[in-house]
Amino acid sequence: LSELTGEGDLTTPTGEIDPKSVPIKGIEKWEDLLQTRAIPPGGETSYKRKVLTIDKEGNTIFWTDPRRRAPDVFVYEMEFRFVKEYANGYLLGLAFGEDEEVSRKGGHELVMAMAQKSLVTLLHASGSKNIEIAQTARKATGLGTWHRLTAAVEGRKVRLFLDGKQVLNAAVPGRKTLAGPVGLFHQRCVAEIRMLRLGTRR
Repeated sequence: LSELTGEGDLTTPTGEIDPKSVPIKGIEKWEDLLQTRAIPPGGETSYKRKVLTIDKEGNTIFWTDPRRRAPDVFVYEMEFRFVKEYANGYLLGLAFGEDEEVSRKGGHELVMAMAQKSLVTLLHASGSKNIEIAQTARKATGLGTWHRLTAAVEGRKVRLFLDGKQVLNAAVPGRKTLAGPVGLFHQRCVAEIRMLRLGTRR
């Protein structure tokens, strides 16, 4: 955590997460998706000790297996760093809010909170369209620097934090809730993740 450019977790004397450091009140249950290797390892994903590596020249969503479901109110976050870029436009993001009924019918309905080289973006993928909800510029950094990306979700409202500082606050149009499966979106790079967790109220 000392390598992050922003503030790290505040911890209690027993080593637990201090609720005062969490962006939504009442978050008490944390699921460590990295320790449980929730993202299935394969040709494009691998685990080495406590680090998940994703290496893909194209783009894809890596859903948890079995798919972990987030409720109406949750905090979802990761610590990441870009290791190698294959092409311009590389990024890594948290995927959530998938409408499973739409997916079963062959459609596409989900939200992505994405970290790019010099941008943080909240995107709504609906049907064949990727709709940018909000975007903010950030200081461009090179490869190898650790960062933390946090999505605090309440209903259809999303606040994004980068390295402990809020950078976006927006609502996803046309949605009442963003409950559903969670995963990672990856594009055109090698990236490492050393923390991936889901926090809920129960």
